[in-house]
Amino acid sequence: TVTKSAGTAQSVSLSASGLPNQSSASFSPASCSPEPTENRCTSTLTIGTSAQTPTGTFNITVTGSPLSRTASFVLTVNAPPPTLSASCSVNKTQATLKESVTWSATASGGASGYGYAWGGTAPLAGKTGSSASAAYTAAGNKTGSVTVTSGSQSKTVNCSNAVDV
Repeated sequence: TVTKSAGTAQSVSLSASGLPNQSSASFSPASCSPEPTENRCTSTLTIGTSAQTPTGTFNITVTGSPLSRTASFVLTVNAPPPTLSASCSVNKTQATLKESVTWSATASGGASGYGYAWGGTAPLAGKTGSSASAAYTAAGNKTGSVTVTSGSQSKTVNCSNAVDV
């Protein structure tokens, strides 16, 4: 927020310095004039990063021109979490009617902590957790899939095997 402290309001152009490599800064709006009734104007700073932006802390300075007034803050860039991967399988490939089988999922990467949502032939669909038991009441080939979530990442995979009932 740019605030007029004295004198006549004039347009202020904003810029940022001290950004890490492979990053960018933009202001919306890029310049503003304090409103006569409020003596201030507001601009939003957006800093964009990429996978090549180095991690660490950076001292960012925002400058308002033409008077070269400044404000500073510290920007922290953290490494993105590793890519989420998942797999699943069933413990038996043959089962009799009403015999319980166990579907198991494993996950790696992502942020800390995983959520699991099962799909496939009922009664497996809708179950949660890294493993799920199912007992089938109709004959046929039963398949499974799992959606694993971790932080903002999500991965859905079909299980590597199926069970014939």
